[in-house]
Amino acid sequence: MNNNILRYCPPPRKACVINVLRNFLSGDCNNTSFRSKSAFTLAETLITIGIIGVIAVLVIPPIINKYQEIVTVNKVKKFDSMMSQAIALSILENGSPENWDNKHAMLGGSQLTYSKYIKPYIKVVDDCVEEGLKEDNKSYAETTDCSLQVPSDKLYLSGEKWSTNYNTTQYAKFRTSDGMDAWMRTSSGGKSRNDHLACSNDEPGDKMQPGDICAVFWVDVNGFNKKPNQYGKDIFHFKLRPTGHFNVPVRVTSTTSNPDCYLNDQGSTCSKWIIEHSNMKYPKTKSTNDQ
Repeated sequence: MNNNILRYCPPPRKACVINVLRNFLSGDCNNTSFRSKSAFTLAETLITIGIIGVIAVLVIPPIINKYQEIVTVNKVKKFDSMMSQAIALSILENGSPENWDNKHAMLGGSQLTYSKYIKPYIKVVDDCVEEGLKEDNKSYAETTDCSLQVPSDKLYLSGEKWSTNYNTTQYAKFRTSDGMDAWMRTSSGGKSRNDHLACSNDEPGDKMQPGDICAVFWVDVNGFNKKPNQYGKDIFHFKLRPTGHFNVPVRVTSTTSNPDCYLNDQGSTCSKWIIEHSNMKYPKTKSTNDQ
């Protein structure tokens, strides 16, 4: 006899069994206690699944975003450390950057500085370099045959389009062994004082200024082929000073500094924020004091 029936029919069982079977056959299953007390109804199951889905929608995206933030912060710091160490090693063998063969980017300076003073001291898996450029139209040539192409659909942190073309022979581009894509541009001398790009004192009486730099570096920490290609999100900016310091950038003149790491601004100085704060919680709006 069915053990479920016997369980609910203590001796004497005959009348009880008949009554249980009668109720079961008539469809009154509740009285038979046949329904498992540990089972869920379809409605209960659907409600439970719905609750789990709501919790997942609320909880998982912040977890993913936090993870991505940690990865980005670590990559920015890694690039900063890698380049600082490379430049320190280069200085030991070649002297400080102000004594390097500093040439303007339009004269092949980017390729020279990268090939001679940077590349030997970092692990590179690919690069785009054209050496021996002359002071002619080739200085402005597009490097369309290079496997590394800086995206044309770049954005500032504010979301505005960043349209500068970096795929010319004024820039040296390279990919590190851990998948970060970077590009650089050099400049030198007093002739470029107006945009605060200078490295060597090549004019009589010319003195180093607080804004002097030998090279500007950009790094896309997740590679050119991955979005969002945006300042402060995956693209970050660094500068090489004449003394050899590899600094996070601050817009510098002789007397003022003007950071732009705000959600409504360009975001070129967000590498400085990350190095100092170890997060990407940038201020929303530039205050009057920062203008």
